[in-house]
Amino acid sequence: MALPARLAALLPPAARLREALRLSEAGQTQRAFRLFASAAEAGLAEAQYRVARCYLDGGGVPFSPAEASRWLRRAADQGYVEAQALLATLLIRGLAPPAESPAPALFATAAPAASPDFTEGLLWAQRAAEGGSADGQAMLAYILTSGPPELRDVAAADAWYRRAAAGGSPQGKLGLALALLRTAETPEATAEAAAQMQAAAEAGLPTAQYLRGVMLESGIGVARDVTEASAFYRRAAQQGLRSAQARWGLALLEGRGVARNLIEGESWLRRAALQGDAEAAALVGDLYARGGELPPNYAEAALWFRRAAEAGHKTAARALGLMCLTGAGMARDAEEAAQWFRRSAEAGDTVAQADLANLVQRGGGRPEDSLRIREWFEQAAAAGDLVAAYNFGVC
Repeated sequence: MALPARLAALLPPAARLREALRLSEAGQTQRAFRLFASAAEAGLAEAQYRVARCYLDGGGVPFSPAEASRWLRRAADQGYVEAQALLATLLIRGLAPPAESPAPALFATAAPAASPDFTEGLLWAQRAAEGGSADGQAMLAYILTSGPPELRDVAAADAWYRRAAAGGSPQGKLGLALALLRTAETPEATAEAAAQMQAAAEAGLPTAQYLRGVMLESGIGVARDVTEASAFYRRAAQQGLRSAQARWGLALLEGRGVARNLIEGESWLRRAALQGDAEAAALVGDLYARGGELPPNYAEAALWFRRAAEAGHKTAARALGLMCLTGAGMARDAEEAAQWFRRSAEAGDTVAQADLANLVQRGGGRPEDSLRIREWFEQAAAAGDLVAAYNFGVC
């Protein structure tokens, strides 16, 4: 039975916390937050942690990592391991301002920018790990493998990942799976990695779902199953993971383990491309350039090839160069074509090297391009490339 707000405020701090938890589970986030905050001000570490979670989850209050980290520090100082582990996470993601930062102004529109702090993050993760927090153990292992070089200790990290996995942490299972794959020399080790990855994926981690799909598609530690792989790609894609969106979109395009669907496949590739996936952008550009049931749309293709090329995709850069040269979807511009051929060629695309050479032969490009092209062809010819040897002879 719900308690009136004024009566609930008169309860002892522990009772206020219990009532706040009940209200939170019932979806009454604003009423729950007021009681969490009241119990937190009274000094209850769990309530302080819950207030921080409200600020991170937008539960009854606006999202505020700065306020969350302030309350997490209070709970962490009291030894609350969940707060210590979460504070470490905020610190290494650059979401927690330094401990000595002043409180934000009353009408501030944005929290002061923070930067990743692996050193303090390591201290809090270590306390949480030693206090028995499985998530803290996983976070400590992550810092020891992916933090600054001076903090890394791969052997210790692998041991912490194993402890975190045994404690039920999905992140620990993912980390252990990756550690096992890194060092696996036997089928048994690879199979254990696959089992840990499966457990992490079933716990809902999108990265684990994506990697589980890769393992199923490639038959790493498990029987190859393209259909199940595509199902895992879909689950991770629906959670917003860029790489999974690209794989799921490609599976739909090619009918790989799923019914072929060009429209939906293009939609998922577009989502991945808009998040910065260069390969996905190049594939979308190729779809528009090739056409299909409808005529090609070269202007749209050029837009996506440009996005991919600017992200470093060498084949897209060459395709964009060809479009500039022929005027497909844009005005002809030999100078811009040479720029994109040059970028693709310098990234190692041998066809783009020949394209640039042909353009230079017709009087395009820069004066220094001739010498650079000669060097490319000479190196490839010396490695046994007969086409490059012919082109070197032409040079």
